[in-house]
Amino acid sequence: MVDVKKILVTGGARSGKSGFAQNLAYRMSPEGRVLYIATAKVFDWEMEQRVKKHQESRPATWDTYEGYQNLADVIRQKSKVYDVILLDCVTVMLTNLLFDHIGEQDPDTLQKAQTEELDQMAKEEARRLIQGIRAADCHVIAVTNELGMGVVPERLLGRIFRDMAGRTNQTLAEGMSNVVFMVSGLPLYVKGGDLR
Repeated sequence: MVDVKKILVTGGARSGKSGFAQNLAYRMSPEGRVLYIATAKVFDWEMEQRVKKHQESRPATWDTYEGYQNLADVIRQKSKVYDVILLDCVTVMLTNLLFDHIGEQDPDTLQKAQTEELDQMAKEEARRLIQGIRAADCHVIAVTNELGMGVVPERLLGRIFRDMAGRTNQTLAEGMSNVVFMVSGLPLYVKGGDLR
């Protein structure tokens, strides 16, 4: 029986998270039985360029699922078909869910009860996601951003989101077999040992 791994890859912006996760997925399934879950929504030219760059970096043999809602169910269902599911990225998924939740409201007008509601939504999403990942029959690699190591955000929404992402990452890290922290393109194996 194959030792099925559930791996969280985290780190700052441009730390090499996606490249590391893609190389890992390729090594875990040289035949290319990989599902890439792309959570980004294209809303401007910069995001369009980022998405295009990510698409070009993936092997043509990989399948892609584009979406950010109900990913626990997607992972659970698709895990019977693939060797590896690569979710890139949890932080973008949370961003999209956050903006779905607040809609057209000015983020600076959020009240305490609304911020508590957002926090609860993120906790439930993290709980569902880790349940889906742990129930998966294949390797799962989730990429996320580490947001809590820099300056405290000036805007309310930035602080709310930083906290949501941090708690989500904690939930995922606790439930994963392996956690890798990327620094300047180098992996630090935080939990579960070396994956080389």
